[in-house]
Amino acid sequence: MVFGRKKKQAPGFEYDYTYEVQIAGVTHDFRQVAVSGLREGQSLDLVPEPTNPHDPHAVAVFAKGKTVGYVPAFKSEMVSEFIAKGKTVDARVLAIEPFIVDGGYEALGVRMVLGLGRRDSQE
Repeated sequence: MVFGRKKKQAPGFEYDYTYEVQIAGVTHDFRQVAVSGLREGQSLDLVPEPTNPHDPHAVAVFAKGKTVGYVPAFKSEMVSEFIAKGKTVDARVLAIEPFIVDGGYEALGVRMVLGLGRRDSQE
């Protein structure tokens, strides 16, 4: 599994930075219902949560208005800064994969691709 590795540019996905990351928190608060409705290639909405008590740089991940999880902490500050500066930030589902959670039950994990800053713009 790839966690936060800078990737080569894929055709049609031209950004200054492109990362593959696992969405964090997908097993909390009944989010598996939203996760089960995701499809590969689906666009995701990213919403900063500056008042989040766990992380002032937290960025929630939404799909069709439902919370799926969060940008992982090691990328959240960068993503929240891009959003705050009005720079391009795109996210889409790369893969939905089963994994075993503490306690031994199976859940669905989500890898997403983040595209930050368009190469063809003046960002």
